[in-house]
Amino acid sequence: MSFPLRLTLNQDTDGTGELSAEVSVNGFSGLGSAWFNIAQIAAFGKTLVNTYPLLPERTYELKGGYGRASAPLPS
Repeated sequence: MSFPLRLTLNQDTDGTGELSAEVSVNGFSGLGSAWFNIAQIAAFGKTLVNTYPLLPERTYELKGGYGRASAPLPS
């Protein structure tokens, strides 16, 4: 059985981790990753569990990045 979404967490020793997402649906696919605070991922998971079933009119997002929070994003 194949799953359309695969999430992988490579945890660091400082309470952060790189979360990678791979998706493949109907011939389209993508792969990406970003760094997160582990507590942020856990809080997002609790939000999803507490909101299930997910509401189509609501947006659910988890934002991460690379580098320091004060560093500007590349254009």
